[in-house]
This record gives sequence, C-alpha cells and structure tokens, in this order.
Amino acid sequence: VVKIDISREPEGIHHSVVAKLKVDNDEVHPVVDTGTHYLFFIWKNWFEGVHKGDCSKILAGCYECPSGPCKGGPKTKVTFGDGTRVSLFKEEGQLQYDTGTTPIEFGLTANYAAPGQSAQPHASLGLARNPKPGVGYLSIVEQLLSKKVIGSSAFSLYLKRGDHSTGQVILGGTDPSLYKAPLLFLAVDGHDFAGLDSFGIGGPSFPPFPVGDQVKLDTGTQGILVPGVALINIIPNIAARASRTVEIKSSGPRLFKIACSDRQYLPDMTFFLKGEHGENVPLLFKPDDYVEPPAQPGQTDCDLIIQRDDFGEWLIGYPMLFGKYFYFEWDAHKIAFADLV
Repeated sequence: VVKIDISREPEGIHHSVVAKLKVDNDEVHPVVDTGTHYLFFIWKNWFEGVHKGDCSKILAGCYECPSGPCKGGPKTKVTFGDGTRVSLFKEEGQLQYDTGTTPIEFGLTANYAAPGQSAQPHASLGLARNPKPGVGYLSIVEQLLSKKVIGSSAFSLYLKRGDHSTGQVILGGTDPSLYKAPLLFLAVDGHDFAGLDSFGIGGPSFPPFPVGDQVKLDTGTQGILVPGVALINIIPNIAARASRTVEIKSSGPRLFKIACSDRQYLPDMTFFLKGEHGENVPLLFKPDDYVEPPAQPGQTDCDLIIQRDDFGEWLIGYPMLFGKYFYFEWDAHKIAFADLV
C-alpha cells in the first residue's frame, strides 16, 4: 500500500482536506476528492504569469517542470459540480511516496474559473472511479495499480477529530489497526451513490426525519449539502435541540453561522444510511464536525457547513471523515466505514 498524509487546512474563509504530495522538486497540496478521478496540480508558469498570483500564498501550491517552464499541450476542459471550470494539459513527473518513487501522469492548469468566493484555485487528488477506465486522464489509483506499486484498486482514508485534523489516504487497501472492527458496508448503486433512509438531530429520544433518497459521499465537497426542503427542518431543529439557547444567523443565501463559542451546545446529527443487507447504519456528526473552526485569527462567528444544494440532492462532504475510517472499493461497488480506534 501507499500511505499519503492528509489534513484539514484553512483556505480563504473556509477549509479543505488536502494531501501532502512531493512531485519532482515541488510540494503540492491537492484536495482529497472521492467525487472526481482527475489528478491535477496548479501550473506555476500560468498562476504566477497569466494569473499574477503567488504560489507560496495558496494552499494548493504549484508545480513546475524541473528543466524550466513546462511546454503545455492539448487542453482538456473539466467542469465540477459546483460550476468550477478547469482547462488542463498532461505532464509527467516523479511522485515520491512513503516507500519509493514512480513516474506519474497528471494534469496542469492552463485556465481556471470558479463561481462565488473561491478566489484560490484548487489542485485535485481524484479518487473516484474513472468513467472510462484506462482512457484520458488516469486516476492515481489506476496508475499505481498498472505499475504494480499497489496490488488493489481499493483505498481507505480517515481523519482524526480536532480543529487541525490530520489523517491519511491509504492506496491499495486497508490498515485494520486503525479502526474498531467490523467495517460497516453500505448498499451502493451502480452510480456509486449510497442510500439515505433518514436523519436525526439530537439523541434517540427525538424521532428521525424520513428521507428515502440517494446520497453521494464526496470528500471534495466542503460541507453537507441537502435539499432546501430538508434544510427547513434541519436548521430550526439544531437550534431547538441545543443544550442552551443558541442563535443561528443567516449569512447569505445558503450559509448559516453561530458564535464559535456556542459550538459545544449544539446537538449531534445522525444520517441513517442503508446497509448492504437493508439495515440502517448510523453515521454520526458531532457539532465540531458540522461547524467550521475559525479560519482566521480573532474570528468569532463560525459557519455551519450544512448548506442548501441547488439541485435538490444530498451530498455528504469531508466532514464524514472526522473520527471515522472509510473504505472504498469502486470495482466491487463497496463503501464501508468504522470508528477510529
């Protein structure tokens, strides 16, 4: 297996979960993303030239070819679920990992456009299934498997709890010493969605809200996205079931915030996912999992990372990893998780 360190880091006014990779001479920090298969980095020549940016000031960092500016090449345009559009060309470099080095192919940004406040471009460590296996841009898993660096397309990842959460991506398998067995396997459909039966706010004394829908488990997403009709239930009930009075303020069309010091009074949230045998499998979120820590020094208000999804879908982002160990095996339509030891 190949182990890669990951951590939650502040990025502008929010946070992302990024990996720490060394490619040739450059350290880069791509977003750990189970929602796409693309592996790409920010091209230094483009970012500091065309974009007039400073690579040392962005979380993603930049890559440049060791022999001088990369030559560029045919462009591929990629659009992400949040509307971000990236234009990439292919490059190759030496990936240094925990036990060796291997040549690897990746994309470099030739253009980048993001909606809203995302001023910083992101890089991507895509872990999703390639919709056209062996064609176009190959995922890191496909490449390491074809080079026999790893022996399986399965991978796992985890994050310890804390404002500065750290963990690992484990490519090629699993590390049973890290979690409390057994792994709980979910019912996963052909499009890699899990089933969501219901969600609960507060303890078992409060009846859960029925859902009966599909949910995407996507670590590249910064929060928990829910249909507007569900958000109407969630926000007031978080406030009503807090252990003392907490004011939840609207801070934009899709965002809510509280005083950071009130985090400790909020209730737990539980998503009841469908298990592989039809049973309900609880995925628990503590308040610190669904409230962002301060991204800037002296910040007193903290965002709830529960937002309305514009397409009316359910999407659980990186907060699912806190205190959890997740296992993915796309070829067998398997997703499982357990609590960390």
